[in-house]
Amino acid sequence: MKSKTLRNGMSYTLAFIIAALPLTTSATSPALAQTQVKVAKSCATPQQDLELGQQAAAEAEKQFQLLNDQRVQEYVRRLGQNLAQYAPGERFPYSFKVLNVGEINAFALPGGPTYINRGTIEAAKNEAELAGVMAHEIAHVALRHGTANVCRAQNLQGLAGVIGAVLGNGALGTIGSVAAQIGAGSVLMKNSREAETDADVLGSQIMARAGYDPVSMADFFETLAGEQSREPGKLERWFSDHPQPRDRRDRIRKESQLLNYRGPGREIGGFGEVRQMLGGMPKAPSAQQAQQGGQQQPTRSGQPVNVRVDPPSSRLKTYRHQSGAYEIQYPENWQAAAGNVGVNATLYPNGGAGQEGIVYGVMIDSYLSQNQQNIDPRTRRARPLSLENATKEILDTTLKGNDYLRVTEGPSRTGKVGGRDAMYAMMIGRSPLTNRDERVVFYNMQLNNGDHLYILFVTPSDDFRNYQNLFRRMLQSLRVNQ
Repeated sequence: MKSKTLRNGMSYTLAFIIAALPLTTSATSPALAQTQVKVAKSCATPQQDLELGQQAAAEAEKQFQLLNDQRVQEYVRRLGQNLAQYAPGERFPYSFKVLNVGEINAFALPGGPTYINRGTIEAAKNEAELAGVMAHEIAHVALRHGTANVCRAQNLQGLAGVIGAVLGNGALGTIGSVAAQIGAGSVLMKNSREAETDADVLGSQIMARAGYDPVSMADFFETLAGEQSREPGKLERWFSDHPQPRDRRDRIRKESQLLNYRGPGREIGGFGEVRQMLGGMPKAPSAQQAQQGGQQQPTRSGQPVNVRVDPPSSRLKTYRHQSGAYEIQYPENWQAAAGNVGVNATLYPNGGAGQEGIVYGVMIDSYLSQNQQNIDPRTRRARPLSLENATKEILDTTLKGNDYLRVTEGPSRTGKVGGRDAMYAMMIGRSPLTNRDERVVFYNMQLNNGDHLYILFVTPSDDFRNYQNLFRRMLQSLRVNQ
């Protein structure tokens, strides 16, 4: 099962969005709404930016694995292109790709190649927040900040040195002598507060023109700032590279007012489905693991996968999510993999889950319940969905991502689960991964804040009897603390 999960990212790990390489010239952009943003001076030509960006992108893709899910890639590409059409200045050929890396991170290279870590999508609460991150990166590119930083640092003794600056030092690794020319990445990543403010302003304008509330950008960055106060080490690199402008939220809100933003426009749609796809996957490797080849997981290569797992132990141990949101018991011979954000977790036997999905195991995640047709006029936020409507949305998204499945029971109200009102459903279908019939048991619970916690029990149908009692014990052990 390509498990999908619409999640409200709650615990934000290692968040460093490399707002790296924007471009710069010495003109203002009069078409940019009310606030005029100056493009930085650069000793490189736009054509050199393009060439440099292409070289750097090739190096990045050698070191990091692109996420192997075309639906996610297509969603991010569409979102990026929708934003980039409103970027001023040079008509760079912007491109957008997702890296299968767990840290909250995004970076843009000269000339437009832009990469979004999977962890960033998982951390965003909605499409507007993700659009805010991407618009900020697009703004850095349009303003040419990266090459401007290099020009100030040296006389560009070989533009190839920029590649090492972008891809060097920890996040992407040193690229031999090329990186050494810049000092392992310290130049391009060190944007000034003024540059960050300019990227915020221009990014806000891009967002508003595309129909997104610019304040969503500040919402995402404030989440990172709050996480830094709790666990400073996680965000040390991000805030080192991206100094936090003072009164950031107020500045973005002011720009929103100047732009006469009137309310949400038409989103491209699909954020929830993408979040569910990502949430059901095993935990993404860290940047360091990705450089070492990532996690070795069972994948499909055109032939059915023959999955064999040890029988589950009758002895259970307790898994407590790091957020404190819930705890659940699971077999002591199983593994537990927490997601990078939110309350996502996958519990599975060795060999039972891989990059393509899960064959044996349990997935737990939260669903940020928002009714876009029912906006609270005071907060301008969507009101929570009912248990029934949220269940329908989660199931619809799950079935879209796993089109071989069909609902054979429910959805219907059931007894309390984890002390909360709950709904139940059963899905069955022939898995394209194993060519075996698969059975998925689904429960969804409503939390105190209106969001939802749901759990998926997955096993081949011909093995379901051997796991049915285990799943019942796990469900009875679930304790929800929110």
